[in-house]
Amino acid sequence: MSDVRCGVTAARTNPQYPNARQGHHPLSITESRGVMLRRRAAGWFELRNTYIHDVTVTSGSSLNVIMDGKGVDLNLDHHRTAPWGNLFTNLHLGCGTRPFASGGKKTRGAYSGILNTYYNLRRDPGLDNKTRVPLPECAFGALLNFVGPFGGPRCPAVKWYIAGLPRTAQPNLYYAQRLARAKKLRAAGR
Repeated sequence: MSDVRCGVTAARTNPQYPNARQGHHPLSITESRGVMLRRRAAGWFELRNTYIHDVTVTSGSSLNVIMDGKGVDLNLDHHRTAPWGNLFTNLHLGCGTRPFASGGKKTRGAYSGILNTYYNLRRDPGLDNKTRVPLPECAFGALLNFVGPFGGPRCPAVKWYIAGLPRTAQPNLYYAQRLARAKKLRAAGR
């Protein structure tokens, strides 16, 4: 999916939700593999309003790439049933108050499956003047990778990898991996 912009022409709120979200699932990757959600030309995919679940991965969705996006207060909903091996890279979360707010029935297991990677997620400084992206609760899922300005509990029991983003690092891990692979292939004469 490329060049996506989601917004509303008039407020659409449901009194059941006190935060007055403007819809439910504007962007959802469900039971899918190898989907790329991005902005094709220079710029970002953009969610101009907040929704209950802004960008959703669920139902075994795997090996997808969500990159070069932004939102007012973007959240990455992992809707249980083991979404695994997905890459979230170069995303601007806006306010960043709910980056990992997720839904789904509790009987469907942890929110996230293993090996999802969150690379270079950023937020605006809030009223607290903090720019660190809050990590999810430890029960969110095991064997996850967080690279960038993350803060919060480290959760050693679930074996998360947490590291800062080096200053010389590419902002988008997908492009960095493609470039590294192309260099290896050229060096091997392929």
